[in-house]
Amino acid sequence: MNDRMPLLVLGTTLLAFNPMSAGAAVTTSGCGGSADTCTMTQLLGGGEFTAGDLRFHTFSLFFGGGPFDKVIDEDTISLTGLDDAGFDPGPGFRFNGNGELATAVGETIGYVFDFKVDQVGGLATMKDSSLKAGTGSVGPEDEWRVQGRSPSGNFFPDLEIVDSAITVEEVLFDSFTFAPTSSLTARNAIVLDSQNVFGDSTGATLDDYTFRVSAVPLPAALPLLLSALGLLTVIGKRRSGLLHQQDALAA
Repeated sequence: MNDRMPLLVLGTTLLAFNPMSAGAAVTTSGCGGSADTCTMTQLLGGGEFTAGDLRFHTFSLFFGGGPFDKVIDEDTISLTGLDDAGFDPGPGFRFNGNGELATAVGETIGYVFDFKVDQVGGLATMKDSSLKAGTGSVGPEDEWRVQGRSPSGNFFPDLEIVDSAITVEEVLFDSFTFAPTSSLTARNAIVLDSQNVFGDSTGATLDDYTFRVSAVPLPAALPLLLSALGLLTVIGKRRSGLLHQQDALAA
C-alpha cells in the first residue's frame, strides 16, 4: 500500500469542500408552492419552511385580536424565509403585516405566535436570536412593540423592539445569546396601542420586522475534516493489519 495515500485522501477531501458553495437556500412545505413565503394560515395549518440549515415549523397561535375584536386576516399576514449563507445574522424570516397590523384611534391589537426551530443535521450551534425593525409608524399617543422569547425560560421577554410615543422609546434592534443548542421553541408577541387620552392619536402601524437565529462559527472545513480523519483511522488500521500479516508470514 502507498504510504502517501492517507495524505492524498485528506488533501482531496479538504480541497473539495467549499462552505459557501451551496449559496443561500430557502424551501417551503405546505405553502402553496411558494419558493420562500408562507401565509400565517398555511403555517398554522402545518406549513413550514427551511432557511439555510434551520427548519421553522410547528407554528401555533397563542393570541390574536384585541379588546375591540379586530379580525386579523391570517391569509394576508405572511412570513418570508431569509438566508444569506452567513453565520451572522443567520437564517430567519421577515414578518410581513401587509396592512393587517394597524390600529384605529383608541384601539389595541395583540398578536402572539409560537414556533419551533431545529437545526438540520443536529449540530448544536444555534447561539443567539435577534429582532430587527422594518417599517412602521406611530402617532402622538401610539406605539408598536415586538417581543421575542428564546429558550431562557424567563418570565420577561428576551428580545424587544419598540417605537413608542407613549413611553418615548425607540429600540430598532435587539439580540439575545443563549447556550448553543440544536433545537428551540420561540415566541413572537406583537402589540399595537393607540391610547388617545388627549384626543390626538392617529394610530400605529407595523409593516414588517425580521427574526434571525445565528450559529457558532465553525472552522470552514471542520465537517469534512472530521470525516477525513475518520477515514484516515480506517486506512491506518487496515495498513497496520497488513503489516502484522506480513510479519507473521515472514516469521
